[in-house]
Amino acid sequence: MPKEEQKSEVFWDPVGEKITHGQFASDRKKLEQTLEKYQKNPTGVRKNALIFSVPAVATIVWIVLNPSIIATLAELTKDGDGVFLLFLPFVLIALYIGYIFRVQRQLVKILVAKTQGWVFAPSDHQYKRGGYITKKYPEISQYDPAILHEEFWGSILYKRKKINFWIGAFIVISTKQWRNRGCINTVFALPLDKKLSSNFQLEPEGIKLKLFNNFFRSNKNEEIDTESIDFNASYTVFYNGRKIDNQIEIVKVLSPSVQTRLINLSRKWKCTIIFREDVVLFSLKGRFLSWWRMKTNFFRKVELDPRDQKMLEDQISEFAQISSDITRFLD
Repeated sequence: MPKEEQKSEVFWDPVGEKITHGQFASDRKKLEQTLEKYQKNPTGVRKNALIFSVPAVATIVWIVLNPSIIATLAELTKDGDGVFLLFLPFVLIALYIGYIFRVQRQLVKILVAKTQGWVFAPSDHQYKRGGYITKKYPEISQYDPAILHEEFWGSILYKRKKINFWIGAFIVISTKQWRNRGCINTVFALPLDKKLSSNFQLEPEGIKLKLFNNFFRSNKNEEIDTESIDFNASYTVFYNGRKIDNQIEIVKVLSPSVQTRLINLSRKWKCTIIFREDVVLFSLKGRFLSWWRMKTNFFRKVELDPRDQKMLEDQISEFAQISSDITRFLD
C-alpha cells in the first residue's frame, strides 16, 4: 500500500473511534527511538550483557579459588546472612536481561505493526479508551476491574476477504483474589457482517462454573445446550431474557462448524467469548506475545523473528475463521 494511502487509512474500532496511522505517533516515539538505537548498534545488547556479567563471573572464580570465603562471610553476620552478598553480582546481570526482554516485547510489537501496516498504541499512551470499551463491553472486566494497557488495530486477508480486528491488553488492578492482581487479559475483537438479534456469552467450563450451575442457577431448564457433547462440556452459554426468545438465534450462531472451531480453541486457551450485536470478542488470560513464547532474541540479532509474526497472524486467523463462520447461517 502506498504511504499516502496508508496514512489516510481508517481502521475498524470496537467503540467506533476513528483510528489512523498517525495516531499515537508521539506515544510510540520513545520506543521507535530505542529500536533505532539498537538497530544502529546491534552488538550493543550483547556487549552490555558481557559487561554486566563480569562481576558474576569474577565472583564464581573467586569462590572456586577461595572456597573458604563462604564460611567467612557467614561468620560476619548473624544467622549467616552474609552469604547472600555473593549473589549481588548476579542481580545486576539478571536485572539487565529482564530489562531487555521487557523492552524487546514492546519493540517486537512495533516491528510487527510496521511490517503489517497495523497501528500499535503502547502502554504509556494517554487516552480514555479503556473506560469507553469496558462501558460498552462490561463483560471484559466484570469479575476483575482492569485498565487498558496497550492496543493493536489492523486487518488480515482470510479467503481473499479483508478481516478487520482489534486487540487490547487489560491489566487487572483490583480484585479480591490477590494472586490475579497485575495479571493481563488479552481481548481480540472482530466485526461481524450481520447484526445478532440475541447477545450472549460463552464461558469455559470448570469446577466453579459447574458448582454455580448446579446450586445457584435459578432454573437449570433455561440452559441452552447444543447437539455436541464436547461443546457442552467445554462451554456454558449465558444470556439475558427467556430461553424461548434466544435459543433459535444462539443455535444458529453456534453452527456445527463454529462449535468445532470453538472446541479446538478451548484446547489451547481458556477463553471467554462475547457475542454482542455485530461484534465478537475473545477474552484470553495472559499476553498474546509472552517472552517465553517469543522467538525474537535481541541478544542474537536485533530484528523480528518471522515466527513471532506468524504466531500472531495464526492466532488472528483462527478468530477470523470463527467470525466468518458465525454469520454464514444467519438470515
